[in-house]
Amino acid sequence: MVMVSLSEKKYLFQCVMRKASDLLQTILIFSIIWSCAIHSTICGDAPVISPFIFPPALKEGEKASVTCYTRSGDKPIEFQWKKDDQVINGGSNVEIQSLKDSSIMAIEKVSSKNAGNYTCVVTNAYGKDQFTASLTVTSAPEWLNEPVDTLVEEGDSLSIKCQATGVPLPSIKWTSGESNLLLPGEQASTIRTSEGGALIISKVEASMEGSYTCEANNGYGEPLKKVILISVRGSTYHVEAGDAPVVASFAFPHALKEGESGTVICSIRSGDKPLQFQWIKDGEEIKKTQNVEIQSVRDTSILLIDSVTSQSSGNYTCIVKNAFGSDRYTANLAVSAQPTWIKEPNDVIYKEGESVSLECRAFGVPKPTITWTTVKLQNDFNY
Repeated sequence: MVMVSLSEKKYLFQCVMRKASDLLQTILIFSIIWSCAIHSTICGDAPVISPFIFPPALKEGEKASVTCYTRSGDKPIEFQWKKDDQVINGGSNVEIQSLKDSSIMAIEKVSSKNAGNYTCVVTNAYGKDQFTASLTVTSAPEWLNEPVDTLVEEGDSLSIKCQATGVPLPSIKWTSGESNLLLPGEQASTIRTSEGGALIISKVEASMEGSYTCEANNGYGEPLKKVILISVRGSTYHVEAGDAPVVASFAFPHALKEGESGTVICSIRSGDKPLQFQWIKDGEEIKKTQNVEIQSVRDTSILLIDSVTSQSSGNYTCIVKNAFGSDRYTANLAVSAQPTWIKEPNDVIYKEGESVSLECRAFGVPKPTITWTTVKLQNDFNY
């Protein structure tokens, strides 16, 4: 039997039988279907994904979008997305759009929950490929262990925790008193900071009494800062009670207009140092922002609001503490604002005898008075 190749997948087989002088010849042509997997024959191209990355250091609330597309590979192809090896079926803020040779995954308003490893899996009849990219969502520091005021016996050891969460992980810095110097972290130091952010005093002395500040900062959002008081009490001697602080009254400038600056100074009339100042607005602690600045020195704290708005209005309270007590004072800030329409009246057409109700509402500080005037009679109606 003789086999002759006619094409890549067709072969000719010739069968010749001889008996005496007779010759019997049969020619068969048939196709043989070869298995690509068994015979390693290239039947088509498996997909190859082009690498992709997410935008670096996304902040919470921003949008993330990546495109997974193939550089080569036979169609049709099928796309699948995974997050941390779990299939993504879409969600409240995740949208997936797949076309012929590409797939787009968009995340609207990312949060820390969206952070992770995202994998694009592409499959066709001849194989599959996948590529993974990491999404990092930055977030401002938040307290995990907020330090508190502490009373300690002289000669005792002391450890005060200061930990915060955030992406990237915030660094912790302790400063002492008004020197604003970073406390040493060496093991041999009497006062040091641990790798976990704790303030550690191996043996407390009376001279160590005072204010200490812990700051957590990761470069995103406003740093967290907490001032605490460490009070040292002798175990074998008695001291006379000190004086708690007494806050002097203060007031904001009267009738501030939007865009102007408002400044108040909180000072004490009496009280032993060291002192700790805190500002709150309508019951919530005030943190430094783009238009709010707080500067505290020995016995004074200045609150500066640059370019006030109607949202700046409210009750501002200065709280002062020392080792012997606390005091507070509250002042109201009223920001005047020109009237703006809440409900602007419109022209109406009605028939004689019908009842008509027209709304006219406006917002402003102080609250605007509403006056209706008829053109014909020129009568005023005050509400």
